[in-house]
Amino acid sequence: MATSSTGANVTCEGLFAFHETTPSKDIRKSAAYYSLFRVYRELPGNGTPLRALSPMRTSQTAEPATPTSMQIWGSHIRRMQAQSVYAAATSDKENSTPAKPPPCPSFTSPAKPLAPLAAPAAPLAPILVNAPAEPADAPQSTYPSKSHAHTLAPPTPPSYALAYEQSLPHYGVSYASHYSMAHAQPMYQPPVQQHHPHHPHQQHQQAYNQGYGYYGHPAAMAAAAQAQAAAQAQAAAKTQAAAQAQAAAQAQAHAKAQAHAQAQAQVVFDNSMAKLQMQQQQRLAQLQAQQQEQDREQDREQQELDQQTSRPCRFFARGNCKWGNQCMFAHDAVLAGSDSAPLAALRTLASEPGKIAQLSRDIVGCKTLQQVLEASGSPGLAILLPMVEPEFPELMGHPAGNYLCQKVLELAEPAIRLRLMRATRGALARCAMETHGTRTVQKMVETATTREEIDLLRASFESVVVDLMTSPHGNHVLQRVLSHFPHPDSAWVHAAAHTHLLHVGRHRHGCCVIQRSLDYGTPELRTSLAAAVIDATLALANDPYGNYVVQYVLDSGEQRLADAIAARLQPAVADLATRKFASNVIEKSLKATSHRGRANLMAGLVSGSTLTTLIHDSYGNYVIQTALSVMRGKMRAALVSALRAVADELQASQYGKRIVAKMNA
Repeated sequence: MATSSTGANVTCEGLFAFHETTPSKDIRKSAAYYSLFRVYRELPGNGTPLRALSPMRTSQTAEPATPTSMQIWGSHIRRMQAQSVYAAATSDKENSTPAKPPPCPSFTSPAKPLAPLAAPAAPLAPILVNAPAEPADAPQSTYPSKSHAHTLAPPTPPSYALAYEQSLPHYGVSYASHYSMAHAQPMYQPPVQQHHPHHPHQQHQQAYNQGYGYYGHPAAMAAAAQAQAAAQAQAAAKTQAAAQAQAAAQAQAHAKAQAHAQAQAQVVFDNSMAKLQMQQQQRLAQLQAQQQEQDREQDREQQELDQQTSRPCRFFARGNCKWGNQCMFAHDAVLAGSDSAPLAALRTLASEPGKIAQLSRDIVGCKTLQQVLEASGSPGLAILLPMVEPEFPELMGHPAGNYLCQKVLELAEPAIRLRLMRATRGALARCAMETHGTRTVQKMVETATTREEIDLLRASFESVVVDLMTSPHGNHVLQRVLSHFPHPDSAWVHAAAHTHLLHVGRHRHGCCVIQRSLDYGTPELRTSLAAAVIDATLALANDPYGNYVVQYVLDSGEQRLADAIAARLQPAVADLATRKFASNVIEKSLKATSHRGRANLMAGLVSGSTLTTLIHDSYGNYVIQTALSVMRGKMRAALVSALRAVADELQASQYGKRIVAKMNA
């Protein structure tokens, strides 16, 4: 294709005017815009700024062109220059065959730099693609037609276009090899891919050829966003890895510090324990030494006391002790009218006011006084009694003094005991119900031999006999009365037991007094009390303590009393056999009663569904086992037959194996 120089009459001012009259959005839509824009971007330097070339704009009056307009017209001017030079070079060879353009140097072996381009000889006209030919006599227009602006086609590249290609080796493209002089192909074709298809420049070029602009292709934007996201993800991963590494390092450091602290704490603890153990050992050694010293001191004191309070040998004083030096008594010279060592010790203690009263309240001192009294006998008691008698009511209930009071009552004569009882008459009932006082009162009952003493004790206890029966300590005083006083003197206790049988018999301590009354009463008293027990059998049998009273009557061995109790139990035997306490009475009654009594009881045990109930009951099964053990002959056979009739119940019961074992025994 040849272009004459006459057609290139569009001046630079006309081009600028075209720029002024054509909106940028229309220029962007034309095909010429893309070619000019590509040339402008890929040429080094980008030419002279549009503001400097435009004669129609001034820096004082006109507004500066936008960067897009500058780029468009900078590339457009270069295109016009290249077209003008190419037209001048090919004007003399219109009729000749177009020469093949020289090969374009490759990316890897760039050609030598070319000389700068010369200015165009004449103004260049734009090349119109598929535009109608203008008549020869048509007036020349200074400005190009706006309607044809979008049909501008880039010229074929001349040889000097290689200079621009050589100046862009970093794009890796070859322009001249893609142009055809004969067919006037576009100046820029898709370049040969000399890089990776995902290279950013390659993606930008593809986006531009598809009409999205150099940076506007969705794929390119997506790829860029994806690359940016990948970079951000990689950076985040690195940051997270660094944070994890730092956290791991901190955790390791913390673990080391904690282990170190624990080790130090363990060392401190071990040292403390060792120190404490050493202190404990030292303290234990000190305590052992002190204890040994105290034991030695006590041994010395005991030896001295034994020497002072040892009982003198009466035969040695007469001169006929057959044991000699092996005698267990002291061989002191006891002359008539002279004092022995215990008496001398008592006189020494009595000379000190309050000394004996002080010793009587001390465990060791009280024991010493008892030994002195036992060794000295009545003379010693005569010395001790005036100092003890005023304190006797208080000493009776003292934890240590009560032992001295008991020793005094043992050694005292009846007149002295009576005097002491009268002195303590108002405190006898109170002392009888105390933990320590009851021992002194029991000693009074045991040592009382005269009518005056017995009457005084009866008068002191008869008004509170029920309270004494139910007292944990007073009941022992009444048991001593029943065991030591003869019948007429203890009748008041038997009478109280008979009168208050239900109340006393169902008491934890009162039931013991009832049993002692049955033991020590006369036959008439025992019969009367047993009859009262039989009348109250049902009430006593269900009681945790009263059942022992009924069993005690059954254990007396009297068949008549056992049959009477069985007769009282027979109407309610089915219910009583399943009770915790009454079942024991039923078992004892089966053992103690006669053949007729057992028959009456068994009639109530096997009637109806009672037998099945007893088989499954936790207490009733023992009644069945006892019945199988004590019954003989036809009565046992009848019971076994009744049990076999409910064999299924025996197998289902958790107590069935025991019952079957008794059946087969």
